[in-house]
Amino acid sequence: QCINHDKCYYNCQIFEALDEDVTKGQSFCDNEMYEAMKSQCYLDHDYGSAIGGPDDSCLNSAHLVYYGLQAMAGNYYTSGITAGKYSCLEPSDNKSRNNV
Repeated sequence: QCINHDKCYYNCQIFEALDEDVTKGQSFCDNEMYEAMKSQCYLDHDYGSAIGGPDDSCLNSAHLVYYGLQAMAGNYYTSGITAGKYSCLEPSDNKSRNNV
């Protein structure tokens, strides 16, 4: 999930779809990772079977990662999506507004 989360942070199409709002963009990416982590908890613990639901420690880890991202990753998202050579706000070398 971490690799996809990082890719999400640099995805100009998501940024543009959310009206170039950095708060919405970061929240979207962080929430996607959180949901994927929770899904993995349920998958790993055979949710829906006679065994029962996911381990609380797995879900707690997902919560901690999510809240950590929300609290500390804002500058990383903002600088990655809006600053530097591969900014979503500046044309790339091939003149597209795409951060790839």
